[in-house]
Amino acid sequence: MKSFVDSNRSGVSLVELIISMSACAVLLTLSVTLLHRVLHVQKRATAAVDAQRTLWRLEATFRSDVQAASSLDDEVGAPAAHLIRLKLPNEKSIEYRREEACIERVLLTQGEVTGRERFAFSQAVEPTIVRDEQGLVTLAIYSRDIPISGSPIVFHVTARTNRNRLPATLTLLKEVSHE
Repeated sequence: MKSFVDSNRSGVSLVELIISMSACAVLLTLSVTLLHRVLHVQKRATAAVDAQRTLWRLEATFRSDVQAASSLDDEVGAPAAHLIRLKLPNEKSIEYRREEACIERVLLTQGEVTGRERFAFSQAVEPTIVRDEQGLVTLAIYSRDIPISGSPIVFHVTARTNRNRLPATLTLLKEVSHE
């Protein structure tokens, strides 16, 4: 009788092929899961860096605008999106307006829009302005909701009108992580 098992065979059996393919499938699944996690962490880090860069840009722009302003304009009946209007020399003014996930800076010359700049965030923010009689203006920005990924935005910048009086100060509160 002939035996089906040949001791000098050079091929692989079907069982060995299935086992090696299963091992490769497990390794690929693990590597794809790890890659997904790495990309998710990178996305969160990029969003945090972008938000920080936007806040620094907003801080520098807002502080220089307030320091250059000769007065603050309190308009009665201003739209809800209107945060503050700063009067500059030469019949110019700058308005800061709120939108869902951004703050918009609008440059007006004799009432006509001559420039716009947007400070966009990855989540909805709630900006508020606090003013006092001495010309001190504080812009505070908070996240409306705790984000699913990343940290909530907590930011304050304080400046004084008419730069010759006192220098501006910046207060950046520590971001709170909810993980």
